[in-house]
Amino acid sequence: MRSAKTTWISSPAPNIGTGIRLSAASPTQMGAQYVAEQGGAFWLLDIIAIAQRYGEAVKTEPFQVWTLKVHDNQKGTVTCDDGNGKELYRQELDYTDFALPAMKLCCADGTIGQGVERVILLPGEY
Repeated sequence: MRSAKTTWISSPAPNIGTGIRLSAASPTQMGAQYVAEQGGAFWLLDIIAIAQRYGEAVKTEPFQVWTLKVHDNQKGTVTCDDGNGKELYRQELDYTDFALPAMKLCCADGTIGQGVERVILLPGEY
């Protein structure tokens, strides 16, 4: 298993385009990277990446839909389901200043170099 560092490094990702790899877990497609950079939401990618390692229901699911919902009081909820509505993970956020009322990301198995790894991407990139 990889270390739990949260350092971002560029990573060529054959078969899925160029991605950005979070050394703790998952490469991202450029759309997810853009959301993180422009929306100040690297913390959201961290939540997804950490759940890949420690979330028992999450780490065995090869395809996941992650949803961030921002509530009127600047609190939020991050959930993960299997793409068919079966909830695998939920985290309540005491505070978020994410600019959109909701955001969906997917996390799916993808081929990176010699092996299969999880890739974080926008639904339209899947």
